[in-house]
Amino acid sequence: MTNAQQGFSFKVLTINTHKGFTSFNRKFILPELREAVRTVSADIVFLQEVLGTHEKHPLRFENWPAAPQYEFLADSMWTDFAYGRNAVYPDGHHGKVSRGRDRLLHVLETLRPYSLPPAALTSILTASQDTSGPWPR
Repeated sequence: MTNAQQGFSFKVLTINTHKGFTSFNRKFILPELREAVRTVSADIVFLQEVLGTHEKHPLRFENWPAAPQYEFLADSMWTDFAYGRNAVYPDGHHGKVSRGRDRLLHVLETLRPYSLPPAALTSILTASQDTSGPWPR
């Protein structure tokens, strides 16, 4: 089969990290989430509810990463990322992240009204990548 006949394919992973915790914040599982992300070895990763910073969690959890969660989850697999902070509170902030193996060319965060009461805003984080390199990997 020639290159022209081969299909274009890549892996996409999307995760709601729930700020690194299980349901009801019972257990901190960010290290396990990082291992799962490594195992999938996706080309593009979309993460929701990722902590950028939090003042109190490092004091409560021995294995809390020094870097923001999106950098901890990426490890050495991705160099480019786009972080859209969509919730800010006294102890820190969290948001959405797009990560990819290739350089991100364009990033746009769009705020949209959330349809359920009470009226709130939600955001959509989009990014395009430089795919001029060899595909598939």
